Amino acid sequence: MRSLRHRIITYVISVLAITAFSVTTVAALVWANGLKFDPQTKTFEQTVIIAVEAWDEQAKVYLNNQLVSTKLPYEQRSLPSGNYELKISKDGFYDFYAEFNLKGGEIGMVKGSDFYLIAREPIAQKQTFNEPVEVSYSPIESGLELVGNELYDRGKFVTRFSTEPNSIKRLNNNIIYSVNNEIRYYSLKHNTDELIYKVGANYTTNFSVNENDETVTIYSKDFLESTIIYFTRANEV
Repeated sequence: MRSLRHRIITYVISVLAITAFSVTTVAALVWANGLKFDPQTKTFEQTVIIAVEAWDEQAKVYLNNQLVSTKLPYEQRSLPSGNYELKISKDGFYDFYAEFNLKGGEIGMVKGSDFYLIAREPIAQKQTFNEPVEVSYSPIESGLELVGNELYDRGKFVTRFSTEPNSIKRLNNNIIYSVNNEIRYYSLKHNTDELIYKVGANYTTNFSVNENDETVTIYSKDFLESTIIYFTRANEV
């Protein structure tokens, strides 16, 4: 009697274990393949992923105007296909935007190498030299063309400036330029123009960009002094 009862219990436990394993395996496969069950059509649909490969403990992430995270990195799986606007905000910095039009199985990715938050009041450090330094740079980056006050990128119209700039470079998939005594940041996607730094009277507004160090360097007119502007680092108030 005990032997029969023992066999029955063992059988039930085995069936439950196999069932649980099967359910877990199916769930894992569904998640891994980006599938989501639609109760209306009673079918599995392939979803999309949005991710930001960057580290920042103070950044806020908005997806279609909804706050979805208070730090980076960020990843959201099992999203339906469609259009998405990603906004990353941080106190003391200009907002970063990215837009995605994703179909099932696609990933909307912002890589760390493509991501910058530009400081509203960046840190600037001066450096002096015993003799004038030799600086070689082009006022307008290759591929950009200024016709009158109109800017073209590889033949495509970008924007029209009210005053002709002195220098124009690409930065953060947007445009950084100098005009009069200002260095400014122009967002291509949102048509916004922001002041980054005001240049002193003894400085030239030509500048060089070092994206690896995330800096802009400007030089005095006698080339005995330079100022390095760390455009991704904000002054602490």
